[in-house]
Amino acid sequence: MKKYIFTLVILLVSSLIFLSCKTSTEPDTSTGEGEVTVSGQVIDNSTGSPISGAEVNIISDGIEIGKTTNSDGRFAATFSVEKSKQILVYTTYTGYYSDSTLVSVTAGEESSVTIKLQERTTGEDISGDPASIVLISTSSQSIGVRSSGSVESATITFEVQDSSGNSINIDHSVWVNFKLGQTPNGGEYINPTAIKTNAEGRVTVSLSSGTVAGVVQFVAEINFNGKQIISKPVNISIHGGHPDQTHFSVATEYLNVPGWNIDGFENTISAIVGDKYANPVKPNTSVYFTTTGGVIEGSALTNELGIGTATLITSNPRPVHPLLGKGFAVITATTADENYNKVTGSTIVLFSGYPIITVDPTEFPDIEHRGSTTINYTVMDENGNPIAPGNSINVSIVEGDGAMLVGDVNFTTMDTQSKAATQYTFKIVDNDLVLPLGRRSLTIRIKVSGPNGIATAWTSGIID
Repeated sequence: MKKYIFTLVILLVSSLIFLSCKTSTEPDTSTGEGEVTVSGQVIDNSTGSPISGAEVNIISDGIEIGKTTNSDGRFAATFSVEKSKQILVYTTYTGYYSDSTLVSVTAGEESSVTIKLQERTTGEDISGDPASIVLISTSSQSIGVRSSGSVESATITFEVQDSSGNSINIDHSVWVNFKLGQTPNGGEYINPTAIKTNAEGRVTVSLSSGTVAGVVQFVAEINFNGKQIISKPVNISIHGGHPDQTHFSVATEYLNVPGWNIDGFENTISAIVGDKYANPVKPNTSVYFTTTGGVIEGSALTNELGIGTATLITSNPRPVHPLLGKGFAVITATTADENYNKVTGSTIVLFSGYPIITVDPTEFPDIEHRGSTTINYTVMDENGNPIAPGNSINVSIVEGDGAMLVGDVNFTTMDTQSKAATQYTFKIVDNDLVLPLGRRSLTIRIKVSGPNGIATAWTSGIID
């Protein structure tokens, strides 16, 4: 019995220790927040010897943690962060130049860094007071939105120079502030917001993206003896993340193309791809296309607007849709989201054929003096579908006079798949308003010409 109780106590203690360790290191899966430990060593750049008593300041989102190196030049600090980011480690020691180093950290993980301080020597170049701020470098001109899988931060280095264009030395070191200008307002931020120049007159800052794509503009500025010194604006582009099913659609240049009988007609198909924040996805995202009719380019890369295009070419096989019937092709575009799940969408393109005209009646009843009659006609292809846009339909009197035509008599077909666009009508009106011209014949021609082909039909009758 005692042995059983002892074993149970050991198991309970072990479980508590395990849970305690897990809570202190692993990030919260719901928020991504967790603890991170940054450790490192400060050494002399020339000799490699550890520097004891150096002041190390760790700066992250307005929080500053101060540490002093031990006899081995080592330091360590533990604090909370959200997901992954860059923090600033600012180190100073008497007789040495200060150092600013950016360190990438991730919640639930440890990061280490070696800080090398350069000893100050006598007889160094003397600089003047700060007069300008110039951009030295950027790690990237573009970054991805938060959780995009792309690099989400950029490192920017400025140099403060005197009136002669020389970088200011440590004796003229000043604090440089950073301010955001135009932004997408998606939660992007700069870290740190202020930093002191090092021995080379330089400062380094990190820009982290938010959840909205766009361009971020920011400046560096100094307030020195009542004078404000400002850098030229720096622009960094933020592009979108991975495709999202809710923000994915497929569009076609033409709904209706003359492709049932004609090969080689080209139609542009576009996949419009957005991320989960409704931004255009990052450029060069791959989209794959398939079609049930004709042939289509297999893949495309998205542009800055998140649009990838492919060319559909009319050819065999001619499409047959299970519900819509002959002539209707389904074009499908496919990509993948951040979890490798399929993201897909489709559109329908009608392959229309040669035009066929039917007239009712082909012989209209006699029209009395100042009377009229109605003629109905249809224009469709051999599958009963509307013909493509750009076809001209013209109704004209080719024999007889003293009459006019009113209605669907001279127009160009529109881009549609609706069968309602196959039915038309016009009236024949006796416009002899003074004296009757007598009994006379009238012949009317209905002609279709354009990309689908040419067709002609007739109707005729008598005007009294």
